[in-house]
Amino acid sequence: MFISSPIEIAQAAVLMVQEVSFWENMKVSGYEFVSGFVLAILIGIPIGVLSGWNSNFNAVVNPFISGLYVTPKVALLPVIIIAFGIGPASKIIIVFLMAFFPIVIALKKLC
Repeated sequence: MFISSPIEIAQAAVLMVQEVSFWENMKVSGYEFVSGFVLAILIGIPIGVLSGWNSNFNAVVNPFISGLYVTPKVALLPVIIIAFGIGPASKIIIVFLMAFFPIVIALKKLC
């Protein structure tokens, strides 16, 4: 009574995938995701490797990485939206933040 049947959901999905606007929206979302993730890789890998190899660099960077990692991302969203607007830049920054910290922490432990 409160949820749709799986058949209706599948039929709606088939209709939605056939629309041009669906693929345009997927293209925009894909661009934002890939851009944020590539940015996180390009910045996160060097910082993570340097943190693992150099204890002095780790002593400087670790408080910032640890502090920002445990900060709830929901608390940062209003600040990000005010700083970057509601366009693609804010979404790229959010993807960057979600990917950056796990990359840095994992590489720091590996090196």
